[in-house]
Amino acid sequence: MSEEINFDELSIVQKLRLIEDKLNQEVRPMLVLDGGDMEIVDLKEDEDGTLLLFIQYLGACNGCPSASTGTLMAIQQYLNVKISDRIEVIPVQ
Repeated sequence: MSEEINFDELSIVQKLRLIEDKLNQEVRPMLVLDGGDMEIVDLKEDEDGTLLLFIQYLGACNGCPSASTGTLMAIQQYLNVKISDRIEVIPVQ
């Protein structure tokens, strides 16, 4: 029996760990299959409660045109569905 986690009640470190676990389970393996990867650079919560997740693309993902469109939207949608709709993914160089 799995226990429901109230994401809003987690500390910022716990939120980061949960996000990282989900990305490692589902997203990163798909990127690696295409010769790419990603890493989390930072996680910040703004005043309206939106979580800003800063990521950096690595390998083939770095500079790929899809990284800022389809791939980015897929990562954000995955996190919004699996964890919280308040997560916004922002790629950085």
